[in-house]
Amino acid sequence: MGPRSRTTTDEEFVKAWQSTPTARAAADVLGCSLTSAKVRASRLRGMGVPLKKHWVGRPRKVMDVEGLKRLAAESLPPAMDP
Repeated sequence: MGPRSRTTTDEEFVKAWQSTPTARAAADVLGCSLTSAKVRASRLRGMGVPLKKHWVGRPRKVMDVEGLKRLAAESLPPAMDP
């Protein structure tokens, strides 16, 4: 394990967390791991600090339900006559 960096105060953490668009960006600014930043944010929220929730992951594509229904119907094998 490498040398430990200086401790970030809760005030510094809140400023970084609130001013960045993602949890990853906050972790980069703070010089800590993404997991550490998320755990600390969760801990502070549990104490009543109203931190914003950074979205995690990739945006989902909007599902074309009608198109999927058509595709499923078109993909059915022809009905067999008895």
